[in-house]
Amino acid sequence: LNSNCLETVGIINVSISKKASLIYQLAEDLPSFLGDPAQIQQVIMNLLINASDALQGNDGTIEVRTGHKHYTRADLVSANYSHDEPGYFLFLEVRDTGVGMLESVQERVFEPFFTTKFTGRGLGMAAVLGIVGRYKGAIFIESTRGQGTNIRVIFPTDGSPPNAALTEVQ
Repeated sequence: LNSNCLETVGIINVSISKKASLIYQLAEDLPSFLGDPAQIQQVIMNLLINASDALQGNDGTIEVRTGHKHYTRADLVSANYSHDEPGYFLFLEVRDTGVGMLESVQERVFEPFFTTKFTGRGLGMAAVLGIVGRYKGAIFIESTRGQGTNIRVIFPTDGSPPNAALTEVQ
């Protein structure tokens, strides 16, 4: 997951606002995840581009985190999740200090062809939901208008407990 994050940022760096400060907090020794690297890159790319667009050309921060955490059934109910099996999950989190989303936008963010962008096609988050669902993952969204958005995508692991501390790389 970490190598996918860093590789994707390298690929789409020209699409990310030059006024954005990228901060990485990538956990070490994450368990492996059996997913198509191209699909995982698509998830990362869509989240990063949306975070960059949310800055609307202003100075801001985009934070990319990875980790490994146990989720309970109650945790999973609060997400876009169709499987309620608790356990250990890998997570990828993209947080921005952009404009945030209205509740009405959050309710529609996964609809195909829904977009708030002038040049957008509205397929990015629909694709993210499809990919995450294919791997029995989930998506959590927290957003406050004027303060930014945090999107956490989780993927199930082999069940082993977390054993890694987060490290910050800039």
